[in-house]
Amino acid sequence: MATSSTNLAVAAFRTSKRSRGMAVTYRRGSGKSAIEVSLTAVPGRSRTFTEDSNGVSVTGYERDFLIEQADLVNNDVQLVPVAGDLIDLVVGDQTITYEVGPLAGSGKHYEPMGDIGAVLRIHTTHSDTATIEPEADPEA
Repeated sequence: MATSSTNLAVAAFRTSKRSRGMAVTYRRGSGKSAIEVSLTAVPGRSRTFTEDSNGVSVTGYERDFLIEQADLVNNDVQLVPVAGDLIDLVVGDQTITYEVGPLAGSGKHYEPMGDIGAVLRIHTTHSDTATIEPEADPEA
């Protein structure tokens, strides 16, 4: 029965990925040893609850990215999200960078979803936004 429900969950995610998915680049490290994986992720968000120094409850939201674990592969090596990895999302003329990190209050930076974790919910925080400069016209 678990296999059947897992297959249904993955099928539902793939439908969502086709309709709501966004192209992202998952990055780890820099320089020659950098790893970059282009994949499709479904954006999501997680509600967080914290308490400020006065004891007042504060509700916030953090950006999540849902991905198929099978898509997070580099040179035939299955990757597991690591805190500090980066996810780049291009929106218009801007690249928005999110850093993988623990969800406030939970300590987890990603969560496998379903019985076998075929889909990962990766928790992130906004790290940077950069404007993409248009390429110079070589004929100008």
